[in-house]
Amino acid sequence: MAVVVGAIAGSISLVGFGIDSFIEVTSGSVLLWRMSVDAEVQRRELNERRALRIVGVCFLLLAVYIAYESVLDV
Repeated sequence: MAVVVGAIAGSISLVGFGIDSFIEVTSGSVLLWRMSVDAEVQRRELNERRALRIVGVCFLLLAVYIAYESVLDV
């Protein structure tokens, strides 16, 4: 909701807040998934790397969006 309202209002901060909220929900979901498959010892390392990669990509996308919007506002 914050992303849509922020986009309509042209507010980088509000869109960033909405994306950050999405990242928090995604991170929590990924960590719950990782914990649920943690019993598989053979795949534990692979699942850990997948979880870190998903969360990292989300944060990277947020940083790219903020940088892009900042350059446009100059």
